[in-house]
Amino acid sequence: MTNHFGPWLRETRLVTLDPKTGKPFSQARLAKAIKVSASKVAAWESGAIASISPEDAQRLAEVLSRSEREILGVVGYHLAETSLDDDERELLSDYRQLSPVHKIVERERLRILVRLLRQSGQLPDRGRETED
Repeated sequence: MTNHFGPWLRETRLVTLDPKTGKPFSQARLAKAIKVSASKVAAWESGAIASISPEDAQRLAEVLSRSEREILGVVGYHLAETSLDDDERELLSDYRQLSPVHKIVERERLRILVRLLRQSGQLPDRGRETED
């Protein structure tokens, strides 16, 4: 199986604007943002390292505004399809188009809504599903 992670990472890094500079991420800035060494980012891009830990994939997804699923797929992991309905797919697609700042705002708004619904009894607590 061919791993396309290195070229994908370089291309994605170069089209993603660093919110601190307004310019595409450098390897060093990306490394700092995801808490790895710049040499690790360089090794990923060159193909010297062809794998990524789940923790690094999560941080990379957040910084590059991509999904962990996309990153792990590019690395070569075969992930089972999730079953999203049309509304969920549309919402996810819309969310992915938001800027990083807008994503933070919308995530927080959703968390507040869910917390209020749980507190009012309109939504079950996590792990406690209602029987219908």
